[in-house]
Amino acid sequence: MAASLSEGIFASRPCVFVVGEDKREFLLHSDLVKREGEALGEIIDTSFAEGRNGYLVLRDDNAETISAFAQLIYTGDYQLSFDMSAPEIGNESHDEDNPEDDVPQFRPHNLAPIHPTQPI
Repeated sequence: MAASLSEGIFASRPCVFVVGEDKREFLLHSDLVKREGEALGEIIDTSFAEGRNGYLVLRDDNAETISAFAQLIYTGDYQLSFDMSAPEIGNESHDEDNPEDDVPQFRPHNLAPIHPTQPI
């Protein structure tokens, strides 16, 4: 007999992702994040303050990217709008007057190289 939802993924600790300059919040189940996003899962599972608190700030990412990730982990599929632009790599600003800038930032768009598709 399969485990009930209350004993599985949906019983896992929720994790809040605060995304972009407008600080949009996404609440995702940690076991789903760990299963589908290896780098994010490592942060959730480690001794980083983010992992202990279940609160990750993704200031330099956009809400549509995290929304697509959420769609993927919950449904197995995702959709992006055509006007979505790629994040600016190397635009990691730091505001010394803002104490939130002392929080380590996770930037998933910097983890893997982008490989353009070859024309057929």
